[in-house]
Amino acid sequence: MKKTPLYIDRLPYKAQPLKKRLCALSIATVAFSFYGWCLETLLFFIKFHTFCDRGLLTLPFCPMYGLSALGMYFLLSTPLDGFWKKFREKGKTPLSRALRFCLCLLLYAVLTAAIATLTEFITGLFYHKAYGVRLWNYHRKQYNYKGYISLRYSFIWGILAALSMTLVWRSVTHALVRVPENILLPLAVLLSAALIFDFAFNSVYLHRHGRRLIVELLFRRL
Repeated sequence: MKKTPLYIDRLPYKAQPLKKRLCALSIATVAFSFYGWCLETLLFFIKFHTFCDRGLLTLPFCPMYGLSALGMYFLLSTPLDGFWKKFREKGKTPLSRALRFCLCLLLYAVLTAAIATLTEFITGLFYHKAYGVRLWNYHRKQYNYKGYISLRYSFIWGILAALSMTLVWRSVTHALVRVPENILLPLAVLLSAALIFDFAFNSVYLHRHGRRLIVELLFRRL
């Protein structure tokens, strides 16, 4: 009887059933959406010393982070897999492989920065034109384009994406496929449905009232 591998990177992820892998990707997308909300809210609190719900939804999620990570995975995989792994393994010495890995991370960061910036631009432009709402505004930042994107933040997104896809995304998805399917499937359906419903509801509410429901409730309390 074979023993269960001790290290996540040795798990046969691609050998798992397609249904389990899709469930793992769905949950990871929701998890990264929550991670994005936590990051945005924490950075705002550190800078302005006050709490502000930085998400678009009623639930604590920033779908742009999760969907961007999912898109990066389908387009580029992670820096430890696919083309990047083959390129790294062509190194004949440990030093050569280490240098190739650093080069992979650098190129990956540049490509993911481009993906994140494009996503940010399309999302910001869409909500501004469709709903008259600015989700963010970079007008005061150097090297910005109409306040939708900023070169400085593109640089930050690239580094953050490269590290997150290397250290977090791969570990999360590989760990999730070890969860029994009778638990994984309902969890994936529940989280995905909650995210989709919340997004659809707040899009309609935003279109009709010009603000999110959670903001409306906060104003009423005040």
